[in-house]
Amino acid sequence: MNDTNTHGITVIPVHRALILTLPSDLGFDRMEMVKQRVCQGMEIHAAKALILECSGVELMDRTEFDQIRGIANMVRLHGLTTYLVGLNPWIAGYLADQDVDLTGIHARRGLEEALEMLNGR
Repeated sequence: MNDTNTHGITVIPVHRALILTLPSDLGFDRMEMVKQRVCQGMEIHAAKALILECSGVELMDRTEFDQIRGIANMVRLHGLTTYLVGLNPWIAGYLADQDVDLTGIHARRGLEEALEMLNGR
């Protein structure tokens, strides 16, 4: 299993998916690094999905979510589906209250559930 790791942000290919664990402290610079890692991963690996693992994310505001949505839109233009997994219930509640646009993003409880969905189980 190969991975792309720079600045602590790792993209791991598993079952035709790129899995990226989001850093606990999001912000513009970190999200730009995430975007770069995703682009590098798409160049190297044939994938049909991007799975953003969020269980370590402590805070996420609307701006940071908009950056995630931008990444989802980018990978969709390359034919990939985006899954957001492991989102803290408090963050999910906040995003729901903010009425964020989830177009193109599939939310799942955990990584295993997203992989099962991706593999048609």
